[in-house]
Amino acid sequence: MTDLTKLKELAERCLEPTKADSLKTHVNIDAFNQMAFRNAAYPKAILDLLERLEKAEKDAERYRELRKITPHRFKKMQEVATTDGGDVFYFHADRFDAALDAALEGGGR
Repeated sequence: MTDLTKLKELAERCLEPTKADSLKTHVNIDAFNQMAFRNAAYPKAILDLLERLEKAEKDAERYRELRKITPHRFKKMQEVATTDGGDVFYFHADRFDAALDAALEGGGR
């Protein structure tokens, strides 16, 4: 998994002006910062970030959809995602997500 804090720090170092005594030192530090960022921002890291972004966007869309669903429809979705274990009810998040995804795809509320 990509270390977002480290990647952000390296990117910020590439963008901020270097405080160096000489132009040569300044150029060397800039080159080092850019090289460190490029090494951290390799294609696998970028793909990892894009995958995480897609998942976050899907979760955000689910949340927006949940806010639109009527209480009756929400109760039906909960019933689909719950099993009775006798004296305990079990909630299955994957079933709830599937019901919500079906509502998203069908446009049903």
